[in-house]
Amino acid sequence: MTQQGTEKDFILILKLQKNCPYPISDKLSYFFKKALEKCKPSLSSFKQIQEYHNDLLKEYRIYQDEKISQELQSKIEKFVHQIETAGLYLYEENERFAAQSLLNYWITRLYRMGYDELDITLAEYDLSLAPELKEQDYPYVGLKPFTEKDNQRFYGRETLINKSITRLKKSSFVAITGSPKIGKSSLVFSGILPKLKAGAIEGSENWYYYPNITPGDKPLEHLAQIIKPDANEDWIQQQVAEFKTNPQHFCHLISNAYSDRPVVVVIDRFEELFTLCFDREERQAFFDNLVNFIEASNTQHFLVFTICSDIIWKVDQIRNEKFQEFLRKSQVKVDFLKYSELKEVIEKPAESIGLKFDRGLINALVKDFFGEPDALPLLQFTLLKLWESRERDRITWDSYKQLGIGGGRLALSNSAKKFYDSLSDIEQKTCRLILLRLVRPTQRFKPMNHQVKRQEIDRLTTPEISISNIEKVLTQLVNENLVCKIPGKVEDGDRFEIAHESLIRHWGDLREWMNQDRETLLQRLRLTDRSEEWQENGKDKSLLLKGYLLEAYKNLKDLNTLEQEFINCSIQEQLQN
Repeated sequence: MTQQGTEKDFILILKLQKNCPYPISDKLSYFFKKALEKCKPSLSSFKQIQEYHNDLLKEYRIYQDEKISQELQSKIEKFVHQIETAGLYLYEENERFAAQSLLNYWITRLYRMGYDELDITLAEYDLSLAPELKEQDYPYVGLKPFTEKDNQRFYGRETLINKSITRLKKSSFVAITGSPKIGKSSLVFSGILPKLKAGAIEGSENWYYYPNITPGDKPLEHLAQIIKPDANEDWIQQQVAEFKTNPQHFCHLISNAYSDRPVVVVIDRFEELFTLCFDREERQAFFDNLVNFIEASNTQHFLVFTICSDIIWKVDQIRNEKFQEFLRKSQVKVDFLKYSELKEVIEKPAESIGLKFDRGLINALVKDFFGEPDALPLLQFTLLKLWESRERDRITWDSYKQLGIGGGRLALSNSAKKFYDSLSDIEQKTCRLILLRLVRPTQRFKPMNHQVKRQEIDRLTTPEISISNIEKVLTQLVNENLVCKIPGKVEDGDRFEIAHESLIRHWGDLREWMNQDRETLLQRLRLTDRSEEWQENGKDKSLLLKGYLLEAYKNLKDLNTLEQEFINCSIQEQLQN
């Protein structure tokens, strides 16, 4: 069989396989597979066609007006059939147009050599021949924050990365601010830190990078754990006591561990100092120790933290003007992604593994999310859904249409509704109970995401809903990427939150539930504010509930630890008086 015959046979065998009038048995499938392997085309990309064309053109031009050798004629004829067959692999319109132009060029050369008319055009693209991309090569991360391991998938934030590096060069301190879930943590872990470790600042590849922390409800303990992550409880409590009496203590610990080089401390979710920690003394000690760490004179140290812009105003409550000044000068705000940046977020990770999109689909996705403040996580969620329904190496319009009404913009809420509708009656009741616990209304009833500890969710049991119901549905919500799990040091320390606030804004069922429970949610909000005020003021007895307010609040269910203590102390105080 000649090579020319091989190219032709490949197309014929492929057509026979697709149009076979009989069910294809395993034996027949094996036959087709081996037959196709035997005559597999030697050219399957436009780059290969272009390279072969350039080499052949050089050889052809040597002859000028002389008669072309038979050997070269055979090469040209073979190449014509190779281009024809390569069309099976070419999807992009510009590549097909260019390949057809080369095909026409060489057919014209053959006409001039006296060949009969050749009725050859580029073969139609065949998706079944495209490579099958492996599941583990996923290019998108969904709603999960990017980590350092994901830095090769992280695009669209180059300007902010460079701006943050510049701030660190000038002040050794940078605060990444922005709305919830806009991508602050991702910018730090997949953008800034990898750049620093690669030497973005002179010598930064040799700095020491401590494991990152979140303040949580006990920020001083977490500050101590930076130095010794596996330290015993006695050592940690000793450091906490030192932090409270000596604002230089954290700096001393750092200097004792690394006196010869700069260190980098990263604090994620800095707003937890105000949303989870209600001990004013502990909070003040945390700030004071950080300021002295930044100002360390013997070795330049670096602090990077993320903070939600909705909470940043509370920093003014702290009695440390130096920290407030640092913050004013060193903020980098994470804002909307530009049109070109959104395209980069989609295209660059896809290109790295050979993933392709149907024509026009990338532009449709960009239009879906352009102007959205939380475009990056929502786009990542949508892209991960599309990846899961890909056809071999391609994301198609059919997959996009499966996202439902609203396209990419409503993919998350559509996914939530689909999940909820698949649950049994008791599971739906459990799901509603959990999700309402993860929502916190404001005074204007603008709902916000609310982090809740595992124990608080476990206390949602009713005579109808068991702990096993709660555990099962909570696990399902996490697996469906509708709820995020923030691991604690021990299992009971795990915290949970709704994966993205857009779910609260756009999922009709959840909004309806909130409206139905509006008064209870607002009452709960008022109790939360009162209990936090009580804690902030050293548990002043004058702030305890009395009379009708106590009667109104004491029967509320699902209280957190602080709220329950506040109610108990109010009841005790009223009984004593």
